[in-house]
Amino acid sequence: MKIELLYFKGCPGFTPTLSLLQKVLDEEGIPAKVQTILVESELAAQSLRFLGSPSIRVDGQDIELEARTATDFGIKCRIYDNEGVPGGVPAKNKIREAIRKGGKK
Repeated sequence: MKIELLYFKGCPGFTPTLSLLQKVLDEEGIPAKVQTILVESELAAQSLRFLGSPSIRVDGQDIELEARTATDFGIKCRIYDNEGVPGGVPAKNKIREAIRKGGKK
């Protein structure tokens, strides 16, 4: 399983998201290593299809199904819909569900 965490330098959601992601992997007993990817420019954001920081991909797929067709790439903070509550860190259950599905559609 390939797990990527894309972010920009100074993102306030990066560290809590990385910690939460690692916690979910530990709880699920998945020894996958999280690859952190620093997105440093608008050009890189376009190339990487970066939807904002932090973004998690499992086997190349964004953890949010609706985000998989988005095209608003750029260096910006990402806001997650956590059961109707906006937040800069994805909900734990959203991460867990994506990990369990292994990035499948």
